[in-house]
Amino acid sequence: MSKNSCKTAKSTVGAVLRMARAELVQFMITVQPFYITEMRSGFIMSRTITGHTSLTCLLGSPAAHSLSPIMHNEAFERLGLDYVYLAFDVNESELKTAIEGLRAMKVCGFNLTMPNKNLMCKLCDRLSPVAQITGAVNTVVNDNGIFTGYTTDGVGYMQAAREEGCNIIGEKITVLGAGGAAAAIIAQAAFDGVSEISVFNGKSSSYERMEE
Repeated sequence: MSKNSCKTAKSTVGAVLRMARAELVQFMITVQPFYITEMRSGFIMSRTITGHTSLTCLLGSPAAHSLSPIMHNEAFERLGLDYVYLAFDVNESELKTAIEGLRAMKVCGFNLTMPNKNLMCKLCDRLSPVAQITGAVNTVVNDNGIFTGYTTDGVGYMQAAREEGCNIIGEKITVLGAGGAAAAIIAQAAFDGVSEISVFNGKSSSYERMEE
């Protein structure tokens, strides 16, 4: 093999190794973002979880497939917040006991996914107006021992619309469907000042709930 061929081969191998290393780091950052902070001199530096680190979590069943830990831990890392986010498999029959435990541990807040969103309304100390209307909670904030339940789908939609330059306040909107997320969007849009909302939905339990 010629010298030029050797140099080309070494260069190619080096490029492949750098790509593989970059992919590994990206994988670790994605899968375990709260353990990764930065790269220094080729070493992965890990973040230390201490006794001051606050727990936040997701309660649902199943929960292992959820991307919420990835998203929240990455956000905490970028914002420099000393929190950690985990997912726990908790079903409706276990929810009350789990909530009592979280209250005792003084967690700052947590999220709910199916099948716990509706039952959580009965376990909160307070509910936001939209949560009261929709009968569902996906976010709970612990304010000095008071658990307040919110449903954030509508807030997220309205904020996304504003960020895209779409001002629907005072306007008429049309919503297709009346399930959990749609109901939250409809309620939040009404609270925020959308003048008229047309809802199209097939005959179902969500249809009857929306009629009420």
